[in-house]
Amino acid sequence: MLSKKENRLGNLEKSFSLNTETLEQTKIFAQIKSEKDPFLAGTLSFIVPGAALGQLYNGQYLNWGIRLGISAACFGISYALSNSKKAPGIIAVALLVYAVNWVSSIFDASNSAEKMNLRERYRVRKK
Repeated sequence: MLSKKENRLGNLEKSFSLNTETLEQTKIFAQIKSEKDPFLAGTLSFIVPGAALGQLYNGQYLNWGIRLGISAACFGISYALSNSKKAPGIIAVALLVYAVNWVSSIFDASNSAEKMNLRERYRVRKK
């Protein structure tokens, strides 16, 4: 009789240890799933100039909207003044701002994704 009781307790211990391992694996999977890929974020911002898709991927909607607005304004100014012979300087400045916005969005998206990952890892580890 005692051996059956010990056997049941042994099965209970095995079951508990399996559930604990499964819980740890679930936490690890959740952490990996929530991480953003810095290379993908930078690549998305690079692919469509001025669209700041990396910020959209990172969930930085305000940053995305501002960068998209800057790009649209620069493009609009350049297009509106394209027939004017008096404004080549303004067009050049608008295109320069557009290019700086595009390149900085690439680096910003990549760095922001990495910072978000570090914050998430710290938050998970702190629990």
